[in-house]
Amino acid sequence: DSFSELERLNRYAENQNEYINIGVRVNPNFSMNREFATSSQFGMDEEQIFETDLCFLHLKITGIHVHLRSQILDADMLGRYYHNCYRLAERMNKLSGVEIQFINFGGGIGTVYDATKEPPLALEKISYALKRLRARNGCGLRAKFILETGRFVVCHAGTYYTRIVDRKISCGKTYLIVQNAMNGFLRPAIAELLKENTGTFPLKGQEPLYTSGSQCEFFILGRKGNDETVDIVGNLCTALDVIAKDLMLPRGEIGDILAVSNAGSYGCSLSPLLFSSQMRSKEFLWKEN
Repeated sequence: DSFSELERLNRYAENQNEYINIGVRVNPNFSMNREFATSSQFGMDEEQIFETDLCFLHLKITGIHVHLRSQILDADMLGRYYHNCYRLAERMNKLSGVEIQFINFGGGIGTVYDATKEPPLALEKISYALKRLRARNGCGLRAKFILETGRFVVCHAGTYYTRIVDRKISCGKTYLIVQNAMNGFLRPAIAELLKENTGTFPLKGQEPLYTSGSQCEFFILGRKGNDETVDIVGNLCTALDVIAKDLMLPRGEIGDILAVSNAGSYGCSLSPLLFSSQMRSKEFLWKEN
């Protein structure tokens, strides 16, 4: 991820009398929108790579990794990005000390959170773009292709469940208190926090903490009708422990189970599990026969 890491790895390999094949993360001179490179905490600038001696006695660079953005639903944009990554690998393969054997194109493949507003990713276009690159690769680098699928595979597969442990009315507002709110599923709480500070749900995502104001649906299991407007809050000692405000739901009672959709990615692992010494959420894998 940095030139200093390369030097440390080379010293380690020398001390162990080993020879190591490695991949490097590149901050390329392009972006998803065809713009020039921007400053980044990740990777090594493409321009610096081409100005640096990459010949190490105990290291050989055999692959590259590029990742610029997440949650992309524009297939044409992803196709151009894959093409640019491959061209970068071709250029780097001409450098001394580099022999490209794999290309990690990173992630970026988006998933639909709100079907009423977001078009699904056109997978046939992605397939066509990759087939073209495979043909070029077959008579060129012959490198292994790696795609990071990220939330695309698991987001819709997970649901967050938490029990309603109390309900109360304060100054005319109804609150449903659940066992674990932001300390079980942080993303809805981040959405409410952003809205509280900006007056509306921001259009621009802040991945992986926030995608949109409609990134989750809420249900009370087994309840229909008798709708009411509620705030759903948790037990933490902070007023920020809110995962939904002014939400219309069937009347929920103590003991009912609240379900929140799209929790298969960035759920429990992203949440402040140890805050306020509350009971930790658990994760379960259910396999349908």
